[in-house]
Amino acid sequence: LKRWKEDNEKHLKEKERLKQVQAQKDWDLQKNAMKIADEKEARRVKELAELKAKMKAREHQYRLQGESMAKQAKEDEERMLKIQQEAKEKADREHDAKLALERQKKTVIRQCLDQQVQDQELRKSQEKKFIEEQSRLWKKQAMDAVLEADKKEKAKRQAVEDYRIQLEDQVRMAVKQRPGRDLRMSEEERKLNRDSL
Repeated sequence: LKRWKEDNEKHLKEKERLKQVQAQKDWDLQKNAMKIADEKEARRVKELAELKAKMKAREHQYRLQGESMAKQAKEDEERMLKIQQEAKEKADREHDAKLALERQKKTVIRQCLDQQVQDQELRKSQEKKFIEEQSRLWKKQAMDAVLEADKKEKAKRQAVEDYRIQLEDQVRMAVKQRPGRDLRMSEEERKLNRDSL
């Protein structure tokens, strides 16, 4: 039982360790993906900042070039607003993905803890069943031993009783065969039949 408990504990610990290693690997992959997304976003922000700076520098030139250049500035502004909107939407998506990832991680942890509780309950149930089986087995063995002892004791008493009856028959036979003699047992006969008398 002790060896079984130790093996079971080792098995559960190894299983938990593998789960934690896999969870760590998944978390590392997710962090790497988030890092790449952040780097892309940083480049996008940088490009946007450079575009803003470029547009600001051009504003003076546009004012000098007149109405035709103002139209180009307006187009650039619209493009900038579009980039900003796309960046905002991308940031919102990444934020939602991050929240989903956190929820998934919590779900995995909760499932892992639930599995540990189930494994522990199963182990307790198996141990209880094993102990009950052992108790029934020991009780049966004890009862069998008592019955066997009673059987041997009865057989011994019956053998003594049979021997006593046989001895009485021998005495009666001896009485018939030696009338007029001293019918008492000799000292040697008493020693031989001491246990039966």
